Amino acid sequence: MLVAPLLLMVIIGYSIYQLVIQAFDLSWIAVLLTALPLMVFLMEVMVFQSKPRTHEFLPKHTLVVAIGLVMILVLSLFPSIQKNIELNTLSLMLAELSVAIYIAYIFWYSALKRGTNITLALGKQIPSFIVYDNGTKIKSESYLGNPLVIIFYRGNWCPFCIAQIKELVATYQQLALEGVKFILISPQPDKNTQAIATQFDVPFSFLSDPKNKTATQLGINHDKGLPAGMSILGYSADTVYPTVIVTNSSGEIIYLNETDSFRDRPDPMEYLNQITNDKIVEEPVRLQA
Repeated sequence: MLVAPLLLMVIIGYSIYQLVIQAFDLSWIAVLLTALPLMVFLMEVMVFQSKPRTHEFLPKHTLVVAIGLVMILVLSLFPSIQKNIELNTLSLMLAELSVAIYIAYIFWYSALKRGTNITLALGKQIPSFIVYDNGTKIKSESYLGNPLVIIFYRGNWCPFCIAQIKELVATYQQLALEGVKFILISPQPDKNTQAIATQFDVPFSFLSDPKNKTATQLGINHDKGLPAGMSILGYSADTVYPTVIVTNSSGEIIYLNETDSFRDRPDPMEYLNQITNDKIVEEPVRLQA
């Protein structure tokens, strides 16, 4: 998908150039309206890394794109409005390309094509797995005895993953005091995992899953899920479907989120409240025993 932003940048730059040399031309204004919304959205997401979830259809951005598309279609139907018929044809083609990129991002690229997961389910015991902490092997059994929040994230390159972690960092304190453990697992190179652990000075375990072995075991491996071009930074072509798993002190899954869009991460209060409710239910049972 790195090709799409580059195309949009070229379209935006060329439209501005045409506006400069042709003065005020509605057709190039229309092209900008179709190309700018997605570019602005992507820049905002990548620079600020503050959006753990977005509306499925990005309604405000979609409205601007729709206005641009309607403008260019009207202008193509009444070419006499334009100063240059040939340029009007080019602007129509570039606007249509911008809209196609936008639609592809919203309805195709953002969607995660998960299959049915028969390994993870509410009420089931989470399978035993192995991950690594800076090269040291960690067995999942070592966390038994405490409620556990497990977040599988794609890597430092994913702004939605970073936003998800930021949001959790801002809300975890109370449950940490109650003994809840937090582990965040990614298939990215260990040096990247250590970098993010340093960035967030919190008592989370930032762990690595080399070659996606645990993700594959749990049915959340995303085959060839890395965006084109990112492999030059050392990331593997396979990544992981963003997943949140919460287990109680016995390792039973009490919350599971397998999002079907990488732009939609669950609000931490969803699963943090689930832990609190589960502890309230468990406590009387322990007292009776």
